[in-house]
Amino acid sequence: MKKLIILIVFVVLLAGCAQTNNWENEWRAVLNKTNEFFEHLLNLEYTKAKACLVPYGPSYSKLDTWYNKVKSEGATTYAGCSYCWYEAKAYVEVYADYTASIQHEPLRVCCSCPEGNRCNIYPEVSITKAIKQNGKWLLW
Repeated sequence: MKKLIILIVFVVLLAGCAQTNNWENEWRAVLNKTNEFFEHLLNLEYTKAKACLVPYGPSYSKLDTWYNKVKSEGATTYAGCSYCWYEAKAYVEVYADYTASIQHEPLRVCCSCPEGNRCNIYPEVSITKAIKQNGKWLLW
């Protein structure tokens, strides 16, 4: 896919009574990791997308299916388009045990094409949890 422009709207709720700045940094890190994963997936950067996931977690085991679907649909749907972007409104809640729940609308990918915008929705691409391991957030 050609240059990807990112349009993500995040709605965030912080959980717990710890230091606000620390929790704000944590939920931002979770959102950044989610954004990074979607960006790599839609740019067909398989190895980089895989590096965002907990090894052998449920999303890790679904990556091949998601990657192949985005690759096959993108090759036909977005041919001849000038630029693409994605949207995924998300809600994140970070917990004191350094896990986070993630809820997001279905991933929507659109491209600007000569005849107008073309969009695909990928409801099967669903990330529901993140875990902090060795100081690094990974998506479950």
